Amino acid sequence: MAALLLTLAMSVSLLAGCAGRTAEDEEEPIQVYLWTANLYEKYAPYVQAQLPDVDVEFVVGNNDLNFYKFLNENGELPDVITCCRFSLHDAQPLKDSLMDLSTSNEAGTVYNTYLNSFMNEDGSINWLPVCADAHGFVVNRSLFEKYGIPLPTDYDSFVSACKAFKKHGIRGFDADYTYDYTCMETLQGLSVSELSSAEGRQWRAAYSDPASTEKVGLDDTVWPTAFKNLEQFIRDTGLNAADLTLTYDDIMDRMRGFDPILAVTLAPADAFELWQIPLFILLGVLCGLMAWYFTSMNSRVGGFFKSIDKQYKKWLWGGAILGILIFVFPPLYGEGYEGFTSLMHGNAQELFNNSLFYRFRDIDWVIILFVIATMFFKVIAMSTTNAAGGVGGTFAPSLFVGAFTGASLALVCNTLFGWEVSIVSFTLVGMAGVMSGVMNAPLTSIFLIAELSNGYGLFIPLMITACISFAVDYYLDPDSIYTKQLRQKGELLTHDKDQSVFVFLKLEELMETDFLRIKENMTLGDIVHIISTARRNIFPVIDNFGRLIGVVQLDDLREDMFKHEKYGHPISDYMIPPPDKIIEHEAILSVMEKFEDKHAWMLPVVDKQGRYLGFISKSRILNAYREQLVKIQQ
Repeated sequence: MAALLLTLAMSVSLLAGCAGRTAEDEEEPIQVYLWTANLYEKYAPYVQAQLPDVDVEFVVGNNDLNFYKFLNENGELPDVITCCRFSLHDAQPLKDSLMDLSTSNEAGTVYNTYLNSFMNEDGSINWLPVCADAHGFVVNRSLFEKYGIPLPTDYDSFVSACKAFKKHGIRGFDADYTYDYTCMETLQGLSVSELSSAEGRQWRAAYSDPASTEKVGLDDTVWPTAFKNLEQFIRDTGLNAADLTLTYDDIMDRMRGFDPILAVTLAPADAFELWQIPLFILLGVLCGLMAWYFTSMNSRVGGFFKSIDKQYKKWLWGGAILGILIFVFPPLYGEGYEGFTSLMHGNAQELFNNSLFYRFRDIDWVIILFVIATMFFKVIAMSTTNAAGGVGGTFAPSLFVGAFTGASLALVCNTLFGWEVSIVSFTLVGMAGVMSGVMNAPLTSIFLIAELSNGYGLFIPLMITACISFAVDYYLDPDSIYTKQLRQKGELLTHDKDQSVFVFLKLEELMETDFLRIKENMTLGDIVHIISTARRNIFPVIDNFGRLIGVVQLDDLREDMFKHEKYGHPISDYMIPPPDKIIEHEAILSVMEKFEDKHAWMLPVVDKQGRYLGFISKSRILNAYREQLVKIQQ
């Protein structure tokens, strides 16, 4: 800006085309040609404000220097010319009509390293920059720190960083390629080594010489290697055709954290077509079945681990199961975003990386079987992680299973029937389908997947698949994965008031502990002396470790308790097993079911190791139920 202002202020003396002016034409305006209307909007008001006594006429011209050549030959050049830097090599024929600015104070304000780009072969300078460009990468340093990825220092470390972020489901590189100059500058950066070589410098000299008509090395020295580097750059960074639509604002939104998680832009080939409706209906049914399998298998695996008494045993079982599964199916590792991202980009072969089946990655039917197997085993891996004490979540695994379900159907259609259905579309819709069934939330899944993936072009198939999946899963099991867990624990609040009341009752608060304990080695005579002070008519029998081995009822002792000759009989002669046992922290609803099944009124409570804790009575539960019901109604 300062350079332009100073240039305008000294325009009469800077350009040779103005040297012939006389006192009569001093009142003529200074004519400034701008190569873009954007310059007029930004700079013209500022210049006029800084030079109020100077009559400046701004004209939006042409960036093509042939235009100024025509003016020079057929009329008169303007007083000040603005030009894009990339066209300066075409300005050599105008050299004799322009002032040499190399020794001016204005030129002294520009760094030599940048000013050299505007220097002619004889050392003269006819142009001064109004701005300077700085090229480089803007990085989100917090992401590098979060995932422990080193900041890149060269191209190889840059590629390594992109691959490391890809494993976490994050695009490592983005650029606003909707602007052609970004593509051009990327190509320039990838051709530095060629341009700086001996052949490259020869080509640059020839290209900059206006008298040269032979462009040495243009076809066989610089650009072939440069475009080869660009092709490698595209593979290393994962650029695709959709990136050509990204603007500066899009990139800034991603830097600020507003990038869609899935970062999928639908191509024309991914568009929904009416003939695909039956396929999406079928996908809805498959997603519903997979959602039911997801919930059921999670319960079964959870039940298996609950039967294991020691935590370290759970860790050992969990580690062994996960180790085997991940060894055979590497895509099971982590959240799985990388896996279904590969599917959506048509790179199903990437799933075979580090797999035992790597050499079969190009066989179509093997790919299908591998995807289906990975889909089923993902549920087991997730359930094992959660049940063993880890954090496997349910959201990401449901997306994973849904993505693989949709991709499986698309692969079958394309491979076996020769149809050209979009794997991207079916993968996205499958995510919504399984999540709808697993969580019993069709609307949530529809809008969530559409928002996460920018996939509103698939809104109709999303609605079809999600609703059908929800209906199928609800028919098989009305509980979502979350409500099923609560129901199993007896902690589910429902519209059934009777059931909801039981949720508020706690076993620990209702359990009675004032029962006299009897050792297994006692005799009838020992018991007679004990029960003389007892207030209860039932006595738990425990071993030396406190474990409950049976109960003795007062009614069973009455016949012999006054017969002294039988006082030496062991207590085991009168002991009976309890009808059932209540495990500590068991839900009251489950306790009531045991009372009904066994037709009992009193049941013992034990811990997980079988140690006696107390008794709980049906009457006490019913009394607490009535009290709680009154509170709720109030």
